[in-house]
Amino acid sequence: MSRRRTIKIKKNLKTFWIVSLSGVFCLLGAAILQLNDYIHQNSVLRDYEKQSVALSVDSDELKVKLSTKNSLENFNKDVIGQAANFEKVEVEKIKYIKAPEEQLAKK
Repeated sequence: MSRRRTIKIKKNLKTFWIVSLSGVFCLLGAAILQLNDYIHQNSVLRDYEKQSVALSVDSDELKVKLSTKNSLENFNKDVIGQAANFEKVEVEKIKYIKAPEEQLAKK
């Protein structure tokens, strides 16, 4: 009886170790897959952050260019509007007042 019992215990022990090691390897494989997924997501997130920073810099540059363009357009409109208020005079109608060189003209 002792021989059968030892064989049975050895079989049970062998089955226990096989099941235990299989479970450990499955858990180890799952942990490796999760770690791989975590690393991949971090690298994708880092790439998106770099793109976000680059787009933010581009956006700031475009805002500056837009404000400059708008202000120059407003300046041009103002200059054109003021120029419309001036009278156009022909060169022949301009009369100069002659003053001696020692004196200054005063209004």
